[in-house]
Amino acid sequence: MSVQEFPILDEISDQRRIAAAIDAATERLRSLQHRDGHWCGELEGDTILESEYLLLLFYLGRAAEDRFRKGAEYVRRQQLPDGGWSIYAAGPTDLSASVKAYFVLKLAGDSPDAPHMVRSRSRPNRLLLSRTNFSAARRSQSVDWRGQGARMGAEDDRDVVRFLYLFTFLPKGRVEELAEAVRTAPEKREAQKVLAFEVTRIVHGEEVAGEMARAAEIVYHSEIKDLSDQTLAAVFASVPSTEVSRADLEGGIDLVDLLCRAKLAASKGEARRLIKNGGVYVNNVRVDGEIKVGPNHRASESFLVLRSGKKNYHLIRVVDRQG
Repeated sequence: MSVQEFPILDEISDQRRIAAAIDAATERLRSLQHRDGHWCGELEGDTILESEYLLLLFYLGRAAEDRFRKGAEYVRRQQLPDGGWSIYAAGPTDLSASVKAYFVLKLAGDSPDAPHMVRSRSRPNRLLLSRTNFSAARRSQSVDWRGQGARMGAEDDRDVVRFLYLFTFLPKGRVEELAEAVRTAPEKREAQKVLAFEVTRIVHGEEVAGEMARAAEIVYHSEIKDLSDQTLAAVFASVPSTEVSRADLEGGIDLVDLLCRAKLAASKGEARRLIKNGGVYVNNVRVDGEIKVGPNHRASESFLVLRSGKKNYHLIRVVDRQG
C-alpha cells in the first residue's frame, strides 16, 4: 500500500509539513524578539528606496550626515557582479535601479573612474550608456537649449551645479570647476552649456549633442537660417508656437497681425510700437518697418522665429492646411 493509493494520507502529510514550517518560523521570530517586546531587522529589497532617500538628503543639503555615508556604503554592497543593481534578491540588473544607484554614488563622491563605477558602465552591463535602454528608464528629463541655459526646470542658475551632479557622468573635480565658473563668471554660462551638451550626449549620442550645440550658437548669436526642421524644433522645444498655413504665408502675412496671433503683442497698436522702437526680430534680424512675412522669411522648411525684446521667442510653424 502506498500513499498515492490513499490521498487522505498525502493531505495529512502536507498539513504536518505546513504546521512544522509554521512552528519553525514562529520559533525563529521569537528568538529575534528583544526583551522589551520589539523586533528590529534589516528591510531587505532593492536599492531604489535607499537611492531615492539619499537623493532626498542631497536635495535637502544633508549629504554630510553620517546616514548619507552609511546609505552609500549599503548601495555599493548591493552592486551585482555585472556592475548593475537589481530590484529583488538574486534578480537581473534593472535599469532604473542601476541609474539611481549610480548617480547616488556619484553624489557620495565616488569617482566615475573608480573600478566599481567603470564596471557599471562596461560590458556586459551597458544600461547606463545605452541610448535605447536609457529611454526606458522610469524617469526622463528633457533639455531646454534656449540660450544654452539647459534650465531643465531650474529656478535659477544656481541649480545647474546640482543638475551636473545628478544628470551627467562628469567627475566631481570637473563639476567643482564649473561651480566656480558659475560663481566668478556667470555671464559666460559655461556650466549651462556643459550640462546641455552632456545630457544630450547621454540620451541622444555625441553627434546629436554636437549638432545641437552648434545650432544653439547660430540661433542665439547670429541670423537664424539654413537649419533643418528637426534641429530648429529641438533647439526651440519649449518655446511657444503658432501655426500658419503655407498658403497664407505664400500670400504674405502682415507682421503686425502675426505678432498679435503669436501673443507677442496684446494689440495692433502695441505691435506697431514694438516695431517702431526696434524691438521686433524675424530670425534674429531686426525688422525696420511693418513688413509682410512670406516664404523667404523661413529659417527652415517649416519654421520661422519671431522675437520681441531680448528673450521673448516664438516659433511659427508652417503647415499644409488652412488656418
